[in-house]
Amino acid sequence: MQHLVITGIDNTPPKESFPVELLPALRYILDDISGDDREPDPLRQVTSSSIQAALLDYGYVVTPGQAEAVYSNYSFNKWASWYCDGCTDVDDAKLMLNEFCRDVLQGENHIGYGQDPEI
Repeated sequence: MQHLVITGIDNTPPKESFPVELLPALRYILDDISGDDREPDPLRQVTSSSIQAALLDYGYVVTPGQAEAVYSNYSFNKWASWYCDGCTDVDDAKLMLNEFCRDVLQGENHIGYGQDPEI
């Protein structure tokens, strides 16, 4: 099982593997939100909690504010209703994380991805 250690994000043994081909994008996302200490939007509490739980299943311990940052920073070009309304459970959050990572790899989010030789 491949697992990334991200500076600023605590790690725990993962319950399941994140798709290997998406790990570079997940690293990018987690690096991006690692220093974020925002207050979660109370209207998106279920979404933030679901993202937080999904990342924990993958072995990453994030704060509620960091989970909120994942959604806030990476959902802006999603128009499907299940994205606009957030996610309602951990399984939805896992699908959402996969889609966010695919977007990063395809250059649909955060144009700077891939310009850093370490990414």
